[in-house]
Amino acid sequence: MPTTMHEELGVFIVEQVTEWRSSLKLSNDPTIRDVAQTIKGSGSADIRFPFARGAGDLKSPDGSFRHKNCERRPRCVYPTLVIEIAWSQEMKYLQDKAEAYIRRSKGQIRTVVGVLMRKMYQAELRNEKRLYNAYVAGDVDDDDASYSSDDKNETGEASILVWRAISRRNGTTGAVCVQNEVRNLLRFYKCSLC
Repeated sequence: MPTTMHEELGVFIVEQVTEWRSSLKLSNDPTIRDVAQTIKGSGSADIRFPFARGAGDLKSPDGSFRHKNCERRPRCVYPTLVIEIAWSQEMKYLQDKAEAYIRRSKGQIRTVVGVLMRKMYQAELRNEKRLYNAYVAGDVDDDDASYSSDDKNETGEASILVWRAISRRNGTTGAVCVQNEVRNLLRFYKCSLC
């Protein structure tokens, strides 16, 4: 089940991409401007990957973008950019999911942006445990205490990762991680809301 933080961060990232797209639409370069006009968000619409036999594989990204003109082409059925947020999952889960998106779409999904929030999740668990123990011990006054004003709260870091599709010499498609940036995402997220 997605948490509030997971969903709010997903909306935040989609808003940032949308703002970036809007700025590209104002570009002086007509090529950039024209391409920006074709980009549209497709939210968390399901992506179905067929199998040769049996039921297909269904994935629901946290966000995705595609090109309007691409829908008219029979070989272009997938979004070109997918966003995935991993709250409590390990890095391997996010990596496997990104690689599956790219490989299963045969490279039509060109880019996967992943946000790994496991350290933030672990910090939240420690905060909750500490506050629960303080409450049970009677060290917390219900009238004065608030989670947001607790100066002992920990915040974990998040990693922003980007995978891109690559074509191999043998004709297969693979994924390569081109960015792995660690940030205090919570501080960045809160500052952008001001």
